[in-house]
Amino acid sequence: IKNSMTKAKFISQNIMELREIINSWCRNRLIDINQDRGIKLPYCYVLSNNAVQNALKVVFLKYLNNTLLFDYQLSKFMPNVNPWCNSCTRVPFLPPYQESSSHILRDCLALKHIRSITCRILSDILHLEIVCPLIDRNDFLFNNIYGSAYASTIMCLYIAFIYKYRKSVHVTDLNFFIDYLDKECKKIAQLSSKFNHWYSSCYLNTYIHN
Repeated sequence: IKNSMTKAKFISQNIMELREIINSWCRNRLIDINQDRGIKLPYCYVLSNNAVQNALKVVFLKYLNNTLLFDYQLSKFMPNVNPWCNSCTRVPFLPPYQESSSHILRDCLALKHIRSITCRILSDILHLEIVCPLIDRNDFLFNNIYGSAYASTIMCLYIAFIYKYRKSVHVTDLNFFIDYLDKECKKIAQLSSKFNHWYSSCYLNTYIHN
């Protein structure tokens, strides 16, 4: 990156893509986190890494605070919102489930292969067997994942991908998911030398062939 291109300018192209920056609560929390004002959240490197786009941090921050709403929750207040999981409807003979956070991020059978790849990446990072990309806070693995710069970044990108593309045909496309991870990790690596060291050696694209 050229010296004339500031960090803020580099990420400004995508900071609005999830349309959450207008949320004043999230915006204020991000200011505090980016300036290291001691916000009391689960220890999580991805939130304090200034190389990570704020648009991604917002989604992860809301997930950690149980305020990331999916269509099942929204349908309770907005009758015109379809509460059913869009991914499930794309798989023949798969019964529809309501689009809740636990279903689409942890249980959706249509996204099983996306979770599987995410678990393999997390397992390689932590040298532990990870069977679910979302670890309960009471689990002993919680600190391992959230305390790892690389693992917490992959967790953040997994959640952001599902949330952003859950209404798109691409959400079940494994190649599209790997390309998304690779693209976003490359952006972070361009701004963080530590992250670039891991990114240069992990070869994300190889996971789809193994």
